[in-house]
Amino acid sequence: MTHKNSILIIAGVVLLVASLAFAAHDQLAGGLFRIGTKSNSNVPESVIYDNLFRTVVELKKRSVSGEIDTNKSLAHSTFIQSYGDLTDADYRILEDTAIAYVKEVSLIDEQAKAMIDQTRQKFANGIVPRNSPVPPELIKLQNERNAMALTYRDRLRDALGAERFVEVEKFIVEKWGGKIKQVRLSDVKLEEVQ
Repeated sequence: MTHKNSILIIAGVVLLVASLAFAAHDQLAGGLFRIGTKSNSNVPESVIYDNLFRTVVELKKRSVSGEIDTNKSLAHSTFIQSYGDLTDADYRILEDTAIAYVKEVSLIDEQAKAMIDQTRQKFANGIVPRNSPVPPELIKLQNERNAMALTYRDRLRDALGAERFVEVEKFIVEKWGGKIKQVRLSDVKLEEVQ
């Protein structure tokens, strides 16, 4: 299995875990989140911070691996830094926090993937019927994942200092999080996930 295929499978699993957990939550009823152009103040902070941390880590990985031109990756990270009015020190703290978060949350994602694979094996062709209940263990893992995003948000606050964090959080919640919008799972085309 190639590295690209592994990444696609992991991305699909993360999307599936998120969609199953969100489906179980009354407020989100079957939706998931993606970056869009309209502001949405109803996006949970755990989703905002998860998205930001993962984006920062992905940019770092791509620049280090040579998968994308270092100058383009630098431009992306510089974009986040300038868009958020972050100093070099702020961005290093954000990057370090993001790397630690992704490393730790990957363990939960692996557990969720195993649970999803196990559940899918119970059904013909591995397709879980649409109205099947979400396993309580999977909901528990999603809750742990959400809590972990908020824990790392708090670590970011501690590392930046309370006063500086207030300024940085405006960027994170209003500008970054404001671009995340909820979409119905049924509106997501399969080729978007692959």
